[in-house]
Amino acid sequence: MPCVVSLEDLWWSYENSSDWVLRNVNLCVGEGEFLLITGPTGAGKTTLARILCGLIPGSYRGVLRGRAFILGDEVVSLKSSRALSNIGFVSSDPEMQFLTTRVEDEIALRLRFLGVDSEEIRERVSWAIKQVGLSESILDKSPYELSSGQKQRVAIATAIATKPKLLVFDEPLSNLDWAGAEEVVRTIELLRRDNQATIIVVEHKIDVFMPYLSRIALMYGGKLVLIDDPPNFFARLSRDLENYVRIPELARIWRYLALRYSLRNENLSYELLKTYLIKLLKGV
Repeated sequence: MPCVVSLEDLWWSYENSSDWVLRNVNLCVGEGEFLLITGPTGAGKTTLARILCGLIPGSYRGVLRGRAFILGDEVVSLKSSRALSNIGFVSSDPEMQFLTTRVEDEIALRLRFLGVDSEEIRERVSWAIKQVGLSESILDKSPYELSSGQKQRVAIATAIATKPKLLVFDEPLSNLDWAGAEEVVRTIELLRRDNQATIIVVEHKIDVFMPYLSRIALMYGGKLVLIDDPPNFFARLSRDLENYVRIPELARIWRYLALRYSLRNENLSYELLKTYLIKLLKGV
């Protein structure tokens, strides 16, 4: 499977800093994949998200070593609006992304910059707002007056209006309660499924994403220290790295079953673990 995102021996240091925020990062994310990146504060997750959506090096000064490709283009050449239209980004604070005082104008803004005609803009705005589960009655409102969950959805609608092939989210659940988080995560998964988009999420809250993830990656000290599908990720997670991950209860069950039945990590899957959970409940 070709890589939608490809990072090769990537290093990054911000201007006027002697510290490398990213250190020798290698990553391939395939088309349609749902990848979650987690890790402690200061691990380099947000910086990696900025590279994945083309903000680095375009909007930040610093030293970049190695190579990074997004949708086949090297990040150092991601300058045209057309190239960037295939990438959607949603930050942890949606208000920081708002540039207008009407929801409709906010969603339409990038489309206007791309020269999309007025009729298609109206269709795209209507489509995007429905995709995130909001009513068109919200279009005349100011995005600043909305609830946290609605703001997050408007930010997502703005990101998907160009129908990008890659969507990057930096802690999209930071201002949401559990119910709001579940709704946003379901929306993200529907976008991946219905629009064949590749999804990369930077987030501490793993549990709500678990049913949909292709892989989980752990960052620590600027490096990707572990990456695998969910069952194998938690089976391989060492004791010294556990403190840097919020381990979901389901994952704790997986790990217990793997130890009890001596399951080989490389063969772990949802179906296999379901089978062994049934065996455990039967006392076998």
